Amino acid sequence: MRDKILVEVMLPATQGRYEFYVPVGLTVYQGAQIISRMLEARVRPCYTHSDSCELMLLEGTDAGELLDREATFGCLAAQDRLVPGMKLALL
Repeated sequence: MRDKILVEVMLPATQGRYEFYVPVGLTVYQGAQIISRMLEARVRPCYTHSDSCELMLLEGTDAGELLDREATFGCLAAQDRLVPGMKLALL
């Protein structure tokens, strides 16, 4: 699936981990919004969607850094900042 990238998202509010295939053409902001809304539907009332949610790297040399909200998932993958199966946190 070259048009999507697999990411594992950890939700700190529940410590749950969830896998998502994200279209490479989406910006990080758009992807975070979709993931946030999906997780809200699944784990409410433990988590409520926020328009200001962010995605943070949990592994690699840049662990702890927030992903650029304006970058696309495809661009981050092309720069090797994001690889299939990468672990992220939704903040």
